[in-house]
Amino acid sequence: MDESPLVSIVVNNYNYARFLRDAVMSALAQTYPRVEVIVVDDGSTDESREVIASFGDSVVPVLKENGGQGSALNAGFGASRGEIVLFLDADDFLFPQTVERVVTCFAPGVAKVHYRLVDGEGNDLGLHPVSSEPLGSGDLVPLLLDTGTYVTPAMSGNAFAREALQHALPMPADEWRICADAYLFHTAPFYGQVRALEETLGVYRLHGGNLWSWVAGSERDPSRERLDAETFHTGVRDDLRKEELVRRTARQLGHRVPEDLGMRDWERLRIRISSLRLGPRTHPVASDRRLGLTLRGVRAAWRAPIATRRKLFRTAWFVAAGLMPTPVAKTAISWVFATHLLPQPLAEGLETARRHLLRCRPSPNGG
Repeated sequence: MDESPLVSIVVNNYNYARFLRDAVMSALAQTYPRVEVIVVDDGSTDESREVIASFGDSVVPVLKENGGQGSALNAGFGASRGEIVLFLDADDFLFPQTVERVVTCFAPGVAKVHYRLVDGEGNDLGLHPVSSEPLGSGDLVPLLLDTGTYVTPAMSGNAFAREALQHALPMPADEWRICADAYLFHTAPFYGQVRALEETLGVYRLHGGNLWSWVAGSERDPSRERLDAETFHTGVRDDLRKEELVRRTARQLGHRVPEDLGMRDWERLRIRISSLRLGPRTHPVASDRRLGLTLRGVRAAWRAPIATRRKLFRTAWFVAAGLMPTPVAKTAISWVFATHLLPQPLAEGLETARRHLLRCRPSPNGG
């Protein structure tokens, strides 16, 4: 790349007028000098288009009929010119130095650079991803073919090389009306290296409408009065869609894919076994059995490069969630996904134990 590549920030928006101005202002306020800002409105029915118009020639507006997030990203990329492209969700915002830091990480052969996000109060987001786990870095194709996933932040924590996006886009818009960032995360590594900036460079707002907030510690949303099986069913269906995307992309590029690709990642198995326990009659995978998922979860826990104590904890969780009586299983699931539903003394004790375990780091001997 040139010493000073053009960077495109594509803000994708649907009915987020109350947040949109902050997102656009953060894109315009970058310390890096060569930035173009494109704002895609996906058929909003609120005041979003008035907000966009107020920026005049400072932004490139792309006003379209509603087609979902995938179609919005396709349209934004089509209107962009940058050698590096950031897709910024309209309810998030970037720090002023974000682009400047990202540009330093790009080089020929790099497909994606990602970085950490915090919530609106500057707090760690919890499970997306946990701060104790390093972001994925390097050639991630072997990891994708092993587990079907890797550690990555949400959409606004990523920047992509145009060359990689030209291979990956346009995405099938109807299939990716929501969670379109997952399409980019699972295809970009096939077209180059991924580099991680272990820095906080943006804000992911938690406002109750986030599609993944039910996974990221529902204790932040006290209005949730029970564990909802359907939210876990949705998580399982989303994971199956991602798995199929990895399979399809890998096979198109000549890679061999293991048959049990979707059953090797402990986090996905955690959602899957929770879905089965909370709603067995409506669980999306009719062939799933409690014992089978428990054994898969334990195996995935012990394959992870983490301290032995954390492996033992994950093992205990899968046994409790998968094989114990329903009240015990619900307590285990609540511990991870909805701590506020537990009795306060129990919740405090479990949270103390969890924080201790999260401080455990891998050691040379795995202890």
